[in-house]
Amino acid sequence: MPEAFVQEFHDTPDQRVELAEFLESTGRLQQGISWHRRLAHWWDENPYTELESMRGYIARDRDRGRIVGFAGAIPHAYMHQGGVIPALLGTTFRVLPRYARAGLSILMHMRDLGQRLMVVQTTPLPRLQDVLIKMGARALTQVTRRIYPLGAFASAQASFLDSWPDLPKDLRIVLHLDQVLEIARPESQQHGLHRAVSLAGLRWQLNSPMQRLRLLGAVDQSGRMTSYLLLRPARVLRFLDVWELVDAWSSRVGEGELYALTGALAADPTLLGRSRCWLSTVAFPSDVIWQGSPAVFQHRETVCHYYLLPPCLHDAQLSPVLAEGDLLL
Repeated sequence: MPEAFVQEFHDTPDQRVELAEFLESTGRLQQGISWHRRLAHWWDENPYTELESMRGYIARDRDRGRIVGFAGAIPHAYMHQGGVIPALLGTTFRVLPRYARAGLSILMHMRDLGQRLMVVQTTPLPRLQDVLIKMGARALTQVTRRIYPLGAFASAQASFLDSWPDLPKDLRIVLHLDQVLEIARPESQQHGLHRAVSLAGLRWQLNSPMQRLRLLGAVDQSGRMTSYLLLRPARVLRFLDVWELVDAWSSRVGEGELYALTGALAADPTLLGRSRCWLSTVAFPSDVIWQGSPAVFQHRETVCHYYLLPPCLHDAQLSPVLAEGDLLL
């Protein structure tokens, strides 16, 4: 078996080109998207890059020097007890089959990294999930999917549309961030360990080349966004075309504004520019927002959210959402 050595990836222009060529050769992205574009989104356009310099690890053939493996890292930020926690989103673990030992070495480096930094993995290969558990990762894998009718399907359900509250009269719906001046401060401190929310971070997420995300937000008269839903077109349950809710956030106490935005979409699904007949939400057990909502169907599903937490965060309560890690990036 050929030998390889593992080192931290240093993002110079030449190494960026070399890495993109390696990734293109081992797995092309969907049509029209290049690895150069995706790497630029991760590391050039990302507003969190100043928080952490780590970009991942590469394995090189010891004789030829060429890249034979890669495990990426995307800087991000979380909040805990009012403070900012730098974090890394693990992504794109690729090792050529003949260099399996280099893959193990990369995993050991990732384990050590998780001792000093929060590392979030939401798209690990099936064979890596047990490895992450053995490395001490906390796994949050059980969610509840709920389905709601939209448009004509919603109107056909007696009193369904009346189940959702109206948006307060001092708020208006926005579909684009160019209509937003700032994000409102939460009325009360959010508990647990949760992703940081910022206007720059939200804009970066919406510009992901990998997804067609849509925003449905509530903005007050001063241009502050007080609540939002992030959605993407998806097919669930193998046959149902839906707007899938990947993130819901509100500065308000309670779910009133989130329900009002959901009701607005139920009444007029063309708000997002493409009419779909169904909405789907995905909630982790700690997410109580949708428990009292008028879903017409719900069932349990499995996802792949794994968290490597440094000792200072071992006991922190996690507040996960579907749109975490590199899942949408």
